[in-house]
Amino acid sequence: MAKVELPLSGAKKAAEVAMSLVDKAYSLGGLADDRRQLLLQKLRSIHENLDRAEGQLISGSFVLNQAHDRMPRVLFRFWNAVDEIDDAIDEIDYHRFEASASNPISKFVERNVISKLGRFAIPKSNLKRLRKAIGRLADVMHESNFDLSRALSAAHNYERYPSWVAAGGGIFGRDREKEEIVRWLTKYEAEGDRLSVYGVVGMAGVGKTSLAYIVRQDPRVLASFHFVVWVPVSVDFSTDAMARLILESISSDSSRPPASSSTYVELSRALRYLKVLLILDDVWEDSNPVKWNTFVAPLQVCKEGSKILLTTRMKSVVDMAATATGASAECMILSDFDEDDRLMLLKSRNNFGRDREKEQIMQWLTKDIAEGDPVSVCAVVGMAGMGKTTLAKIVCHEPRVLANFNAVVWLPVSVDFNTEAMARVMLESITGKRTAYSSMYLLQNSLTDTLRYRKVLLILDDVWEDSNTDKWEALVAPLRVCKKGSRILLTTRMQSVVNMAATATGVAAECLKLDDLDEDDSLMLLKSRLPSQVDSEDYDNLMLIGEQIVKKIGGCPLVTSLVASWLGSHMETHHWNTVLQRGWQHIIEKGIIFESFRLSYYCLHTELQACFRYCSLFPKGYKFNKKELAKMWTGSGLIRFSSSKQENIGLQKTKYVDLSNAEDVGEEYFDALARKSFFCCMLETESSSGDQKEYFVLHDLLHDLAELVSRGECARVDGGDLSNVWEGIRHLSIADCCDLKVTSRYLEEASRNNSLNNEPHTRFQFLRSLIIEFSLGQNTESLDQNTELVLGEFLKGSTCLRLLYLGVSSMFHALDNISSLTHLRYLFLLSCHESHLHKVFKLYHLQVFKLEYFTAKEADCTEIYNLCCLHCLHVPDSISSNIRQIGRLTSLQEVHGFQAVENDGQRLKALGNLRSLYQLSLRNLQNVSNVKEAMEIKLKNKYHMKFLSLSWNRKLKVHQDDRIIDNLEPSKEIRGLHIHGYDGVKLPFWIEKSPLIHLVSLELEYCMKWKSLPSLQELNSLKHLKLENLFQLECIGTVLEQQLEASEADNAFLPPFLSTLIVRWCPNLKQLPAIPCTLERLIIKHVHLAVLPKIQQQYTDQRESTSVKSHLGLMQIESCARLTSLGEGLLEQQEQLHSLTTLVVRHCARLHHLPKGGFTGLHCLKSLEIVSCPILKDVKIGGGLLLTPLKNLELNPCGDIDVSILMSLQNMVTLRRLILFNCSNIEKLPSVEVFGTLGNLNNVSIARCKSLVSLGGLGAVASLRTLSILCCDKLSVSQSEQDCCSFKLQKLRTDHVALLLVEPLKSLRYTRELHICDDYAMESLPEEWLLQNAISLHSIEIGVAKSLRSLPSDIEKLRSLESLQIERAPLIQSLPQLPASLRKLRIRGCDPEFLKCYERDVGSDWGKIAHIASVDIKAYSEGMDYGDDRSQYFVSSTSNPYRHFVVID
Repeated sequence: MAKVELPLSGAKKAAEVAMSLVDKAYSLGGLADDRRQLLLQKLRSIHENLDRAEGQLISGSFVLNQAHDRMPRVLFRFWNAVDEIDDAIDEIDYHRFEASASNPISKFVERNVISKLGRFAIPKSNLKRLRKAIGRLADVMHESNFDLSRALSAAHNYERYPSWVAAGGGIFGRDREKEEIVRWLTKYEAEGDRLSVYGVVGMAGVGKTSLAYIVRQDPRVLASFHFVVWVPVSVDFSTDAMARLILESISSDSSRPPASSSTYVELSRALRYLKVLLILDDVWEDSNPVKWNTFVAPLQVCKEGSKILLTTRMKSVVDMAATATGASAECMILSDFDEDDRLMLLKSRNNFGRDREKEQIMQWLTKDIAEGDPVSVCAVVGMAGMGKTTLAKIVCHEPRVLANFNAVVWLPVSVDFNTEAMARVMLESITGKRTAYSSMYLLQNSLTDTLRYRKVLLILDDVWEDSNTDKWEALVAPLRVCKKGSRILLTTRMQSVVNMAATATGVAAECLKLDDLDEDDSLMLLKSRLPSQVDSEDYDNLMLIGEQIVKKIGGCPLVTSLVASWLGSHMETHHWNTVLQRGWQHIIEKGIIFESFRLSYYCLHTELQACFRYCSLFPKGYKFNKKELAKMWTGSGLIRFSSSKQENIGLQKTKYVDLSNAEDVGEEYFDALARKSFFCCMLETESSSGDQKEYFVLHDLLHDLAELVSRGECARVDGGDLSNVWEGIRHLSIADCCDLKVTSRYLEEASRNNSLNNEPHTRFQFLRSLIIEFSLGQNTESLDQNTELVLGEFLKGSTCLRLLYLGVSSMFHALDNISSLTHLRYLFLLSCHESHLHKVFKLYHLQVFKLEYFTAKEADCTEIYNLCCLHCLHVPDSISSNIRQIGRLTSLQEVHGFQAVENDGQRLKALGNLRSLYQLSLRNLQNVSNVKEAMEIKLKNKYHMKFLSLSWNRKLKVHQDDRIIDNLEPSKEIRGLHIHGYDGVKLPFWIEKSPLIHLVSLELEYCMKWKSLPSLQELNSLKHLKLENLFQLECIGTVLEQQLEASEADNAFLPPFLSTLIVRWCPNLKQLPAIPCTLERLIIKHVHLAVLPKIQQQYTDQRESTSVKSHLGLMQIESCARLTSLGEGLLEQQEQLHSLTTLVVRHCARLHHLPKGGFTGLHCLKSLEIVSCPILKDVKIGGGLLLTPLKNLELNPCGDIDVSILMSLQNMVTLRRLILFNCSNIEKLPSVEVFGTLGNLNNVSIARCKSLVSLGGLGAVASLRTLSILCCDKLSVSQSEQDCCSFKLQKLRTDHVALLLVEPLKSLRYTRELHICDDYAMESLPEEWLLQNAISLHSIEIGVAKSLRSLPSDIEKLRSLESLQIERAPLIQSLPQLPASLRKLRIRGCDPEFLKCYERDVGSDWGKIAHIASVDIKAYSEGMDYGDDRSQYFVSSTSNPYRHFVVID
């Protein structure tokens, strides 16, 4: 059996499902009532066992062990048995649907008889299968023991260590205390003192655990004892768990049964004659002497000198331990750091890359609060390992913070949100005295009195509670009497916790999300954890590898620190290359990281766990769409809709989502996972339209976790075959066609083995989902005939499939047996033939049917009405146009591309019957001939509809009746509306005069005759507004143009909470209304603006305009022909643009003026792009045009300001990428003095700068890693200011090989990739330069090289070279001996005679290259396409997928 995960969650869910299935089987006659009761009793017991085991994992007292391989097999057998019952009942339902489709009378029978006599008309074979499946379930439950105690072990020590310990943390200000403890632990004990106690006492956050851990690592301590055992205790003083952990630590046996009386006997035997140090961390038990005596009893047999070192917040715990051991205890009270130690601590915990976040938290903690505000909340949210706790600790030790509060209380919370313990700690931390109160009521009263008139900062670290409002209310209640300005700072992994805290306090919480560190900060963190000698020249090559490692491992600080720790102890090149090539997972124990992540997973509800595991089917970096993934979860059977359970799993129902079906629940599951930080929301810009679209990703570490916890349930084949996939797998994805072809050999063998008995391949008999992806990376996605036949055989045997996603085309035979997949709920086909379409129409359970391409011209859709469960239909026009009676598909919720047909009003009328529609796209509405036809669609009565698209064919000149669009009014529940191509003269009345109060997105396109739009300010829910190709549009709002030009008018306001505004191709629109401060993205293109819009200043709360802070993060202005100045409008209000990070100005031909102060007021600006603004005038500013936060700068060309901006770069330490394109005014790059200050610049691309004669001081940029210089013809003969260069390039791209012979490029070492792009004059490569980079050069790529005659004879010495590619070099006659390391050789456009010499196996010189794994040599032919424009390479060098430069000589 392949290695699988213990499927606790899956089996637990299976037990829940089994209970409902048993009840349903009883109603169908599958079993008697007495047997039903017995099965239900046993299932409840199993569910309780599984739930108990999961609770132990969440509490952290136990972890899964690998000692018992049988338990996963038992749970999967149980799960399989439940699935068989599900399949049997599903088949019964299928035959009912089939009978209904073939005999309309049966529908009446089903509706009126079968519902009352559940077992009526069930085929005997189906009933027999159901009973057999129930019997198999009973056998599995009878034969198997579901007690999971033997599959759990006591938690390992490292799981309780602070994350900084794993990362190599240090300790400051405790040297004296450390030495005192070490001296006590190692001192000689008098005869008879077998066991003594030392307590480290202090309030939370003073470093008790850290000090104990450092002491534990001291060689003197380790040498003084036979064993040193770390025991994490916390509030639950579980003597059984502690005894077992000590026994396992000493005996190295994790397979012991649960602790019992025999455990204490074994422990006593094991400890005899051993000198042991037990470290009890975070002990709270001070009132139960029985527990202490039970724990201490086996320890009394230890050898003299054994010790107990305990950490606690209470001196009473030390006294209790001393009483139990019968020996006097020594005690150390840890106080806070003195000023010097605090400064040293802050300095040592260099929070790389978190300076901005640190400052943001401190500003929030110290700012003044408006009168009357109660205690408020600020949260730091991020997944495990992001540095939340570290950041909070640094902040709470800052002098500015300490001076702002009367008391700072640190509460480590974790999973157990124990309000009584937290209240006790708060009270004792503030008063410095132990409290004797035993009830929560007395504690709260005392705490309330203590907090009164005090300004308090309460830090709640690692909070998980997001479902129990009463607990939060109990915690917050005493804080309401605090002095104004008191704060709660909490760290958590889940946004849902922040929401709960905000609800409890009654004040909106401020939230800071910690994401990955960027590459520069990760590299700094890596270096800080390495030995100091890594900075010497001897290790330059190692650090270049280190930079690549940082890119590969991502930006999680914990992982980076662990990798650095390993690299620091393996300072050899081959070790570092191993990490680079194989990944950190292969060289570092993953338990430290993934046990922390597992806790996030275990704390999810069972349903959410299943949905998370499913995500492992997709590759890392996959862009998830919420709606699509919810459909796949539902189709695969992960979501069984039950409205009664919605509140139990933490779903947040809203007024917009009534959770009326399983897909609604799926979307809420997705939102719940996003709130718990499993999904991260991202934005991408479409290259064609420039629109930004939302998508979600799983962090790579969370993807690794999903793969880990789904082993045995989900598998992804990527570059392999199915032979290594466990036969009990439920969900399978195959990466692309190549993987499928590799897999076909295995399937062929399996098929041949079954062909003797005429049986299909049935290895994966429990498979529920099969995904074969569409791969754009392949030359063809078509299957060869052999592979297709094998796939068909595979599908024939996978009869339990619920979801089938086939992203491969031209399948002639693979779908021949698709009608046998009777359980299918979700079907996606890239292409389909007509013969297969009719078989699809027999899949009566089908809920989602998506088809991209249909090979026939028209389709016969008469049988589609069999699909009575169909929810979503997304098919080509050739199919949808032939569905005459779509109203018969009464379950439809989504219809895409439904076309109105001329003179066919009945087809539109049929839409009126679809009352459950959620999303509808109507096309060719010009064919709606009258108002009656529009009314019969009944859009206004479709209360479930959330998204509506109305489209007219604007190319057909048909008279438009405005009354038609007026009668296409949707319900007020609509959230998304799109109108395209309407040729009427006015907006429908229901947008302006009957506000759609829930409308979130409005897109208006190609409505050619509209001259004005209302202000839309009544649409309070509107977030996204897109106006495109409204060629006659002159104004927005009802005011006159003269008023707009004069002042800001109330009637011209945009929706008050708008976040995205896109206005494109509105050439008559001369001015935009003021934008609301909530706007985050503004895109303006081809609009006739003379000035930019302003930020709206007027608000209903009458706040002063100076207090308005805009949320605008992206502003893109393009092709505005009338725009002459950036000094008016938005950029005149730079003091309010606190969030602007990206500013793009392109193709504004008349733009003369920048803002008066340049861009110096944009303190958060990270990316500035000025393209094709040729008459921009320079602005004389004392401090330059820019401020330091800028990360990306692109100039292309921008008039007179090119040089000024370059001179403004000095001290811009954040700049990472600089692009200069077609900047003809630049003759020389900045000096050494400027470039020497750019400590993070790593990418420079220069192209088409015709006047450039010198690279200036570029060689001073030590951080530079990618350099591209193209089409700068005057540069090749120029001289640099420098004699050498300080940078070490990863990638160098140039079209003049002569540049390699002048500084700063001449001195390069350690270059990894060399690209020479179309150097027509190059006759040979610079051999000396290649040899001085021999140790690192991995890749050489040569573009069109018409004059190249040969390669250097010493190229063999490039011992790291793995790839050599040459394009169009017809003069090369032979190759020298190539390096043994070469893995890829590609030569295109060579001489035919050259090709003959190197023909595989037969060429005279084939032996020279026979050792190369991939050889691709082709002779030149006229049909081969070689462009002569050298700047084509510039596009890829800029790393900007949304920009394309077209250069014409």
